[in-house]
Amino acid sequence: LQSEDEISLVAVTNTHKDIYLFTSTGRALAIRGHMIPETRTGKGRLIGRLVPLDEGEYVVSMYGRSLEGMSYVFFITRKGISKRLPVSEIERLTRAGRRVLNLDEGDEIAQVRLTTGEDELLITTAKGQGLRVSEKEFRPMGRAARGVIGIRMVEDDRVISCEIITPDRLSLVISERGVAKRTSFDEFTLRHRGGRGVRTMNIGSRTGLIVGSRSVAEDDEIMVITSRGRIIRVAVREIPRLSRTAMGNITVRLDEGDSVADVSVVCSDDCMEE
Repeated sequence: LQSEDEISLVAVTNTHKDIYLFTSTGRALAIRGHMIPETRTGKGRLIGRLVPLDEGEYVVSMYGRSLEGMSYVFFITRKGISKRLPVSEIERLTRAGRRVLNLDEGDEIAQVRLTTGEDELLITTAKGQGLRVSEKEFRPMGRAARGVIGIRMVEDDRVISCEIITPDRLSLVISERGVAKRTSFDEFTLRHRGGRGVRTMNIGSRTGLIVGSRSVAEDDEIMVITSRGRIIRVAVREIPRLSRTAMGNITVRLDEGDSVADVSVVCSDDCMEE
């Protein structure tokens, strides 16, 4: 990594697949896998040289897999606005991209998920709120639509994650100070869109804010990515299973001034991790 740079997203793909990119400003783009340099130790290439990005625009979600079996694209913004877009609206994308969501001033995309039409989702905020909701609560909309309220939050909170709930998997949350835990999705009651949700982690000065929430299986591993570019691999089974109101345990020990930036799942099976 170059100085003042950090890792943001990790996805598994190959050179023959389309890689779908969703940006903070509500655009969707696609590039072929072979356009990205294949190197273990090299610096790579600026994403802005692969696809046209406006000043201040950045990639928030990335998928390196087929759209087969997927019916919708589910968007959630930092301010809790959600939208469900038919997947046909992103087929035949090019690197030029197209706008797929109109945002309110000061808002941006937090996360994007591909869904089947029958999924339930867990929306998580930085201050530890979690809302379990069915995607059917959100009627399909076109590209020009703004969306509707997905989750209500206190003024200084923000959405940090949206996970598809899968049987036999658990919700893993990790905070900026490396505190993590696993919790059963069964502890989150299904509610209607627009609610405030329930506590998903007891946060405080020891934890800092939540930076990542992922759906994990017992045999998975996670890659914890820090703001200084460290990548720490941790077996999921080493992370304690606790109630949704518990604080969690220190999973990653950080150097002074470093913090957790993001987390990705290394699946033990054929899961569809971003």
